[in-house]
Order: sequence, then C-alpha cells, then structure tokens
Amino acid sequence: MNTTADREKSLLKHKKEIETQLKKLGSGFVDFGNDVDPDEETEESEEKSNRMGVKRVFENQLKEINKTLESLKKSKKGNSSAKPRAGKK
Repeated sequence: MNTTADREKSLLKHKKEIETQLKKLGSGFVDFGNDVDPDEETEESEEKSNRMGVKRVFENQLKEINKTLESLKKSKKGNSSAKPRAGKK
C-alpha cells in the first residue's frame, strides 16, 4: 500500500536527485574559446543546446515535485486540524 508518507519520501528522494543533476549541469555556460574551426564550434553549440534542454526538463520536473509536495503538506495539515464531528443519529 502506498501511503502519503511513502509518496512524500519518494518525491523528496527524486527531488534531491534532480537537484544534484542540475548542479552538475551548472549554468549551461560553455566557453567556446577563440578557435575558428567551424566543426568544433558546431559541436560545442550542440552540446550547449542539449545541456539547456536537459536542464529545462529537470527544472520542470522539480517544479512539479514541489507543487505535489506542497499539496501533500496542505492535505496533511487539513487532515490533522479537522475536528471529529459528533455523530448524528
């Protein structure tokens, strides 16, 4: 059975993994240097474009995880503050 706590734990683990990957990707800045070789410039440009695309995917995943975690937090808060109602007969 997948409880809310299990889901939250899984999301937090995934969040940490994404944050680690984002740190590895860095700012996405690639120094092209002063070389004038068009083939090398093309490869470097493609690499930068690929990194930026991957970074964008990770950032979107991170946003979704944060939204879900916030929703779970609100749900837990709402459930814990709810007072039991007196039963009607």
